[in-house]
Amino acid sequence: MEALHTTHANIPYDGRFILSDPHTGSPLSDALIETTHTRKVHLFVIDHSLKDYQHIHPTPTQEDGVYAFHFTPHSNQPYSVWVEFTRQGNDHADRIKLDLPHASAISFMPTLTPSKNAQMGNIHAQWFDAADAPLQQGTSTEIQIRLTDAQGNPITQLDDIMGAKAHMAGFSADGKHFIHTHPMPTDDVSCLRFHIQPEHAGMSRFFLQIQHDGEEVCLPFTRMIKSLDRHTERSDSPPSLAVMCR
Repeated sequence: MEALHTTHANIPYDGRFILSDPHTGSPLSDALIETTHTRKVHLFVIDHSLKDYQHIHPTPTQEDGVYAFHFTPHSNQPYSVWVEFTRQGNDHADRIKLDLPHASAISFMPTLTPSKNAQMGNIHAQWFDAADAPLQQGTSTEIQIRLTDAQGNPITQLDDIMGAKAHMAGFSADGKHFIHTHPMPTDDVSCLRFHIQPEHAGMSRFFLQIQHDGEEVCLPFTRMIKSLDRHTERSDSPPSLAVMCR
């Protein structure tokens, strides 16, 4: 990781990082990375309070494997960046966490309270868990998010954003885990359905990223992920939803 300076609230930040093959150590040039959701590399930027989330994309430099990125922090907390990319020939994404330099070494564990409702501007979002199984470590669970306007009417149209109707990013409170998923195909965008299979337990902050009428919006939710009961087998089958979007 190469950084030009430490992060400070409301001061633009420029950084660089190098991607290399874990086996050979050779730089991973842009040509060796698949395009996923219209981009080669995705960066998920989050401060340690889990309040300032930004989804940005780096630019390849003239040096193989070296990428430059730019964003403006809105918090005085330290920042981390989750780098996501898929190497050619792989059927899964690589995810690497980078901790950005910060003027202070002091960081506080975020204080999180579970929340199922989020509002940004005229958009209201409500999270529905599966009635017979909340989010649980190692278990695939379907959740739904209902989108309405300020008058309570369903939002029936979303703009595509990076080739999808929405993106969902989740960050664990301890800073060690990251989730990124997309909604299942649907003709009814007022009710978005996601499969989430967390590999960790504990409190997590999720951000729903959508674009409506040309405006990009990120809606935050806080959910508790139950630990895996040692007497319960891991399941890849999502539980049914007794309460659904209406």
